[in-house]
Amino acid sequence: MSNDDEPSGPQYEDFEPCFEWQGDNKNKLVIYLPGFSTISLAIKRTAPCKFIVSGICKVENNKFKRFEHEFTTPKDDFMMEEIDMRFKDELFTITMPTMQTKKHNQLHDDQMQNKEEKPKTLEKPHLAHHHHNHHHDENPLPKFAQKCHIEPSYDEAKQLVVNVVVAGLVIVALGAYILITK
Repeated sequence: MSNDDEPSGPQYEDFEPCFEWQGDNKNKLVIYLPGFSTISLAIKRTAPCKFIVSGICKVENNKFKRFEHEFTTPKDDFMMEEIDMRFKDELFTITMPTMQTKKHNQLHDDQMQNKEEKPKTLEKPHLAHHHHNHHHDENPLPKFAQKCHIEPSYDEAKQLVVNVVVAGLVIVALGAYILITK
C-alpha cells in the first residue's frame, strides 16, 4: 500500500455512549466513555429541558473517537451555570443542581450555622471492629456500564477477521502435516 492510499487527515469513529440518570432527584447524569483517557468535553443547553454533551478523544496518531448526544433533563429548573462535571475512570459525571436543591442546601447550611457547637472533649475514640469483605468487585464500573455493549470499531472487526483466517490456515497446515507424516 502506498502512502497515497492512506488518508491524510484525521479519522473519526462516532459512537453512542451508555448513560444513566442517578440521584434522588435524577439530577446526576453518568456517561460511560470506554477507552477515553485524555478527553475534550463540551456541554451546550439547547432548550429549557435539553442539553447536548459532546466529546472527542485521541485513540491513535491520526484516529479519534467522538460522540454527541442530546439529553432531556428530568426537571426544567436545573441551573446550567452551576453544573459540576467530573471525568474519572472512563465515567463522566454531570451533577445539575436545581433551584429546589439550592434552596434545600441553603436551608441546611443556615440550620448548621444556628446550632451551638458542643464543647470539645478529649475522649478516646471508639474503635469498632468492622468486618470488611476482602473480595473486592473486580469490575469497578456501575452496573449500567457493565451491561453496556459497545460495537467494535472497524479496526477491531478487521483484526478479528484476520485472526480467524490465520487460525484456519494454521489448522489446515497442521492437518496437512499430520497426513503427510503418517
